[in-house]
Parts: sequence; C-alpha cells; structure tokens
Amino acid sequence: MNEAKKNRIGIIGAGNIVEMAHLPLLNSRIDTQIVWIVDRDFTRAQRLAKSYGAQALQVPDFATIDLALLAVPLGARSPFIEAAAAAKVAIYCEKPAARDQTEHQQLTARFAPHACAIGLQRRFYPQVALLRQANERSWFGQLQSVKLLACNFNLKSGGATHFAQDVAQAGGGITLESAIHLVDIVLWSCFVQSIHVLKRAAFAQGLLDFEMRFSADMQSTKSARLVPFTAEISSLRNDPNNGVELHFERAVLRWNCDAASPVVLVSDTGNVVLGSQLSSITASFAECWSAVFEALRTQVPNASSACHSEATSALMGQLYQGLASSTEQCT
Repeated sequence: MNEAKKNRIGIIGAGNIVEMAHLPLLNSRIDTQIVWIVDRDFTRAQRLAKSYGAQALQVPDFATIDLALLAVPLGARSPFIEAAAAAKVAIYCEKPAARDQTEHQQLTARFAPHACAIGLQRRFYPQVALLRQANERSWFGQLQSVKLLACNFNLKSGGATHFAQDVAQAGGGITLESAIHLVDIVLWSCFVQSIHVLKRAAFAQGLLDFEMRFSADMQSTKSARLVPFTAEISSLRNDPNNGVELHFERAVLRWNCDAASPVVLVSDTGNVVLGSQLSSITASFAECWSAVFEALRTQVPNASSACHSEATSALMGQLYQGLASSTEQCT
C-alpha cells in the first residue's frame, strides 16, 4: 500500500506558541511532516528543529512545503506572505489576521479561499458550536443583544506576552493581541457579516490599549435586524462576572469563556447547564489544524479560513482608528 501524501509544513517563528502548541500537535499527526523552522534566533530554531526531525533554516524555502505557519507579529509578516503567495503555498497565520478590514481583504486576495487560514482556535470549542447552533436554529427566538466582559489583570493568550515591548510590530494592545479571541467568538457565534462601532472609550498609550469599552451594532446573515453588542475589555482589573451573554427573546445563554466550563441557560428560577460541553485550549488547536487540512483537501473554506473572519478584522480597525492621537480614557 502506498503511503498517503503528507502535508509538508514550514514554520516561520519559533516562539512559545509554536513550541508549546503547534509543534507537538503537528508532530502527533501521521499526515503531517514538519520540514523546516525559521526564526531570527537561529539557535532556538536549531534546537526545536532537531527535536522534531526538521531543518533549521536562515531563510524560508517555500519550494519544499505545502503550507507555511506564520507565527510572527503582524508587522513582520508581509515579506513571508508575498513569498508564499508567489510560490502558491498555503498559509496559516496566527491571530490577528489583520489590523483592519482593508488589510484583511489584501491578505485574502492573495490566496485561494481554502488556502489562507487564521489561528482563531477558540472558535473550535464545543461551547462555541452550541452558541452558534442556538443562533442558527433560533432555539430561544431571535437574538436581542450580546454582552462581553473580559477583565483580567495581565490578560494574555498564547505567545502574546511581549506585545507591549513592540506595539508597532503587534499592531495594538490587549484587544487586538489577546481579547480578539473572545470578540471573534461573539461574531462567529452570531453569524456577523458586518459591524459598526457606535461608541468607544479606551485607556491607552498610543496604540497600546490596556482597557477598551465599546458599543456596536452587528448585522447577521441570519436576520435583517441590527443586534446591539457591548463589551468591556481590561488588563488592569479583574471581574468575577467575565464571560459572554447572548440575550434571546425567550432565554439568556451565558458562558464564562473558559474551555472547561459549560454554557448555562440563565433564568429567574435557576440556572441550567446545557449539556457537558467541556474542552481545552490544546483540543481547540487540534480541531483548528484538522479544519485547515480539511480545507486544503476539499478546497472548500471552513471555520479555519480567513475569509470567514473579515468582520473581526473590521471591528479591530474601528476600535483602533484614531486611538494613537486620542485623549479619551475609560472611567
């Protein structure tokens, strides 16, 4: 029997998120070969490459791979994106995909829809699937409003522990580099195709925001109605009520956005746990990679594809527009 063709992967950026999440998962798949690793710290690239039977390269060799994982900051990606597109190699960019809608469209225009993925892995939690189904099937009537509270001192995610040191490379602070996962969960769960920010208040130093509050109107593909969305995001304080609330006509669904916690139906007579949808960040990475390879195999975009996250980039662009010159502060 002939051995099935493996997905040949090149990795650009060998930070913590690659070492702790991507490499172990890719190495565990029988349909994947890690071909090379590139990092500005060549010694680190050598160490990781040796551990996984790959090569450490000074410069990417796109001719030897099928897909490039870009795990470098936004500001450093452009030459790698251009080279991958020229070589007709698929890409998987770690979040965020772009600083705004225009930049997002410029990215996706370079690749076939199934060949450009974005690392918004938390979409793949079963809790998110449940919230999405509640919207899709109108279990509790039409969606009326959504609230997000994400206030955690030093809130960080994945490898985004150094964004404060070089915000020009990262493109933004806590909202773009960390809370984007939670914002995207809302937009993905609610089938949002467009969003318009009505009000914004932030505490920031230039584009480095530490706290962001906003209200917006969301337009869903499931309804002609505009749905209000309010959010409070902060790395300066903790809040025990963190989570997302979806207010429907006949019920409120609440989830604290923890992978190990279920979605809860909130009512005056008591709260009801909906099933036992529990997960982990590791599982979400595994599901996302499976979706990436499924898109490449079928040539059909799916939840991993960047073409389905344009609304998230559009919202980020609106939140950061003019922020560097603004004097506004959260109160």
